[in-house]
This record gives sequence, C-alpha cells and structure tokens, in this order.
Amino acid sequence: MLRCIHVGLGGFGTYWAREVLPHLREIGAAETVAAVDIDRSRHVVAREPLGLDADRCYVDVKEALARHEVDFVTVVVPPAHHEAVVDAAVEAGVHILSEKPI
Repeated sequence: MLRCIHVGLGGFGTYWAREVLPHLREIGAAETVAAVDIDRSRHVVAREPLGLDADRCYVDVKEALARHEVDFVTVVVPPAHHEAVVDAAVEAGVHILSEKPI
C-alpha cells in the first residue's frame, strides 16, 4: 500500500480528509500517515477520518516529510501556497498529487 502525507485541511482539504483518502485506504490503495495544515485548529479534521494521532499532525510540511517515509503528498492548499509545498515534496523525492494545477 502506498503511504502519503495530506497537506491542507481547509475547504477542499477537509473533503479529501473525510471522503477521498479514507476511501483509498478502504480499497487498499494508500494510507495517510500524516497531515499538515498551518492552522493547528484544523488538525482535528484529519484525526478521526484518517486515523491519525495528534503527533502525526504538523504545521510544517518539511517536518512531516522528514519524519515519515512516504510515496506521495496530496496538495490541497490555496494556489498561493502550492509552490512551497511542491518544492518541499520535490526536495524529499516524493510524488505529488495536486488538487489544483500549480
């Protein structure tokens, strides 16, 4: 099973955390091992549907990438923040699934 870090827990990121990513786990395609959002109050969105403990929720994508071995990141953040997240994923050598074009 592929392992991913989900980045972005507002708006569409909440939808991904509640609907898309749990389904990927159910069908055996991918499991989410960590979630990232700069607003700590949004971390609760990821905990139950993704089965994540608080210590697997981060405010910094680079820290999450450093602590977890993953195959890809999902990027579901506002367009103005895509570049930083994508750059971090490229630097870490992981694939990128971007909800919007870069």
